[in-house]
Amino acid sequence: MARIKKQGLAVKPKQSAITIASVRERINQDLKDLAIAMSGELDAHRATEALLLVRETDKILKNYDKVVKARVQELLLSEGEVVTDKGSRGMTVNGWSLFMKPTRTGVDPKKFEAMLRAKGLDPENFMDTSIVYSFNEQKALDAVAKKRITQEELASCKYDLSWTVETPKPAKNEE
Repeated sequence: MARIKKQGLAVKPKQSAITIASVRERINQDLKDLAIAMSGELDAHRATEALLLVRETDKILKNYDKVVKARVQELLLSEGEVVTDKGSRGMTVNGWSLFMKPTRTGVDPKKFEAMLRAKGLDPENFMDTSIVYSFNEQKALDAVAKKRITQEELASCKYDLSWTVETPKPAKNEE
């Protein structure tokens, strides 16, 4: 029987599938329990606990996602078929379709520019150029002072207010 060897652990694929199925059932039940716990009014204490739990779980799942995606990528590179002219790969496993496509194919413009400059060539002759504007508060205020734009017009260009809720952390003891 084929064995998967990773980090010194040998796992038989069939045992692994049984374990994953049972873990899925437990996770689904735990998520239902969490939904019930959060369905009522959340006071400050419970809201903090819930947010902390969700953030911690998200962090753990993101780490698992990286590990599993790396394994799927290995499988597709070694056993998958090339299915597009760009090099996308795919395969079917137990009725599930696995697929990955390459990203950032082609020439990196920053590397190309650096190569041209290293050869003493002017990138403007061999590359397209673009102008990018960035906001300068003093210049904007000068435009208002010179009555080119109004203060209201400037204010209308501000970002819409948004918030980032941080993950709860232990409070510092104030003594």
